[in-house]
Amino acid sequence: MKLRQKLAVVLASAMVVTAVPVVTMAASTTSVTKTITVANEDPLGAVAPALNIKLTDAVTTRTQFYITLENAKFNKTNDVLDAIAIGSANTANGVSVVATSETEATVVVDPSDKDKIISISLSTVKVTGEAKISVDGNDTEISSTSSPIVFANKSDSKAVVTVKDDTKFFTTSSAGEKVGTIVITEQVAGSLLKDADADRTIEIEMEHSDFEFVAGTVTLKGSKGFSSYGSTTLTGTLDKDKQTLTLVLPKVTDPAGKGVWEISNLRVKSLDKSPETGDLNVSVEGKNDTKVEYKEVKVATVAEYGTELTVAEKKTIKSGKDEKVKITYKEVTADSTAKGEVEFTLDKGYFEKANLKKELGISDDDLIYKDMKDKKDDELIGFVIKTAGKDSDVEKFIDGKELKVITKLDTEGDITLSTYGRYVEEQTVVVAEAKPNFTIKAEAMTLKVGQSKQVGGKLVITENEKGAFAKNSVITLNLADEDGISFTELPKVTVDGSSKVKVDWKNGKSTTSAIEITLTKASKDEPATITVEGVEVKVDRTVPQGTYELKLGVSDYNGELKSKDFFVVGTPNVEELAANGLPKGTAAFTIGSKEYTINGKVATMDAAAYIQDPGYTMVPVRYVATAFGVSEKDILFSAGTATIFAGSRTVQLTAGSDVAIVNGASIKLATKVVVKDGRTYAPVGEVAKILGITPNWDATTKVATFENK
Repeated sequence: MKLRQKLAVVLASAMVVTAVPVVTMAASTTSVTKTITVANEDPLGAVAPALNIKLTDAVTTRTQFYITLENAKFNKTNDVLDAIAIGSANTANGVSVVATSETEATVVVDPSDKDKIISISLSTVKVTGEAKISVDGNDTEISSTSSPIVFANKSDSKAVVTVKDDTKFFTTSSAGEKVGTIVITEQVAGSLLKDADADRTIEIEMEHSDFEFVAGTVTLKGSKGFSSYGSTTLTGTLDKDKQTLTLVLPKVTDPAGKGVWEISNLRVKSLDKSPETGDLNVSVEGKNDTKVEYKEVKVATVAEYGTELTVAEKKTIKSGKDEKVKITYKEVTADSTAKGEVEFTLDKGYFEKANLKKELGISDDDLIYKDMKDKKDDELIGFVIKTAGKDSDVEKFIDGKELKVITKLDTEGDITLSTYGRYVEEQTVVVAEAKPNFTIKAEAMTLKVGQSKQVGGKLVITENEKGAFAKNSVITLNLADEDGISFTELPKVTVDGSSKVKVDWKNGKSTTSAIEITLTKASKDEPATITVEGVEVKVDRTVPQGTYELKLGVSDYNGELKSKDFFVVGTPNVEELAANGLPKGTAAFTIGSKEYTINGKVATMDAAAYIQDPGYTMVPVRYVATAFGVSEKDILFSAGTATIFAGSRTVQLTAGSDVAIVNGASIKLATKVVVKDGRTYAPVGEVAKILGITPNWDATTKVATFENK
């Protein structure tokens, strides 16, 4: 580029820079209090927004500036521009506003401090479209607006029609039945404020052929922008078929924004003894230039005679706890019930007597127990109410009453409330669901008659959510006194996670004692698992063969859980037993053979015995146990561990381990328990020694013999 060209570029750039105006900090901020929508070109009046100018710097001298309207005009009266009022937020000094034309006004303000407000009411403004206003600061402390501000819009949107308080009935009396309240809501302020009656007229037309309107008055109530009108009666005009009702809405002077009309106490009458059931609709429409939309709406339900049982909300109850459920029992339509009684019963859980009597106002004679001959408070399952058979109004026999439903620890699943009565239909509703706060898994304990210090069994108690057991909660393990089984020592109790427990006797150790497990620290991070094992009991010689339960209770919970088959008395008391509590006898296994003998009788395994280096006879665990007189049901497999309830000993063998757990103590095995071809094998000789059974090995025949003397 030549020097002459470079100089030309520099000079041109300098001219551009000097032409840019200097931007200074604004001395005021401008806003409108709201943006409204109107239906006509009347002066805005009381609903008008205000133009507010806040001084961010002080005005030091008497100042004059200008405002301009777009798509709007200042009103004229008798061809004279109306005076412009000062807004209610005005705090500046000496403010005056004078319209100089239909679209412009001059504003004068005296010296005023920083943060004062110049407020100008737009109540005399008429809106012709999207109305805007702008400020020309006239090079004063008042800042000019960078763009016009929208403060109003004009719209011809019609008022919308809705219904509230839907009613139900079947046939009606001569006076008719009330339908729901018809609500007409302005979408644009002033759209229903026409001068002519014809432009404030609506028609309500019946859309159900089995009904007609009842002559008379309706109640009209104004709300929101029409709230100053209050409530009054309005007489309508019926056509000769009584299918169309015409109403003229009143004109409200000086409304406070968008208004709402509510039309209530509108009555209809049935023309048929058995009208068609379903929705009863009417159509509403504005006539002439009345700005009300055409809308068909449901104002009632035509329903057959009957009653309705409902619950406000299906509650979730922690098993063993209680909750209040809100119950309603009413007629669907008037005259649906005759004089009589209706019974209400729960299928699970029970009611609280005091709560029922207070909420329902019933007596002891109206209470239903599970056993009416032996009335127990925790078996109060229902109640009776009386129906009067009134035919004037819909009766609510139970009107949203909060009834306390109590559950026990063993309550689980949906809880239903059912009705029964001679003159009413039977109904059932789910009122709650009982969910356990914890789960229990049990491993049964096989017992021998007439023996003490029998150890075994396992109980795993797992919280379903952290903190299910509160600090200092007490879990009680108990036995039925009459069963002839009693605890003799405290079991081993462990807990994982952050919880802590202690175990002790309830009221001291005795033959009828219960065991108490106290949570000294509740779980915080994750649900706790409490494991109870090594339960030691004594069995009387009079106890018959069968299964017996272990009972579990928790403080602050109702009822108890029962592990029904926790104790299994499987050996008749006439059986000849060895000192180890197992039947006397002999068993023999041959290496490489699936056959083995028990007391001389041949039995067959599903896998052969074999020798494991350096010379241990390995037999599937199941057959080791049965050969030594253990019942099949006393052999349990879980997660790689076999548990054998063998007489007075409980033996646990874990695949891959050379340690056996016997009555809670660890005993070293000569070789490991192994899994081969899907079966768990154990060194049969080692197991025999643990159980006190004498082993013998014949190297020539390769037969291992075991004798329980």
